[in-house]
Amino acid sequence: ATGNLSSNEIKEIFALFDKNSRGQVATSELGTLLRALNLNPTETEILEMQGKVDPKEAGSFNLEVLEKVVQERGKDKETIQDLIEALKVFDSDHDGRIAVRDFKHAMMSMGEKMGEQEIDEIVNDSELVNDDSILIEEFAKMIMNRI
Repeated sequence: ATGNLSSNEIKEIFALFDKNSRGQVATSELGTLLRALNLNPTETEILEMQGKVDPKEAGSFNLEVLEKVVQERGKDKETIQDLIEALKVFDSDHDGRIAVRDFKHAMMSMGEKMGEQEIDEIVNDSELVNDDSILIEEFAKMIMNRI
């Protein structure tokens, strides 16, 4: 996902967040900055990356450090296609859907576990659920684009 980001794109977004044009961005702005780059990090990833860009907790970071961390993240970040492939494991009848009960079980027990309330919000999103099952591609798009 990060491989398509050019150094110029990162510089442009960094400049938008560098409010005083001092070559520094507040560490607290990292999550918003990453989302502006369409990287969709989780809160856990943001905290980890804040520790990498600002290890001494100075409260800000520079462009060089940001570029390095963004490139590192890109090496292991899933693409939407990877996510679709992973979800297909739960598509027992190969119709592009996952039964809501299987989806809930998977989301609560694997990877970065989700809470039942968060899952219910997804399940209650009428565009994703049809006949008590979740459309895999639509769900993957929503996850990759959520802010």
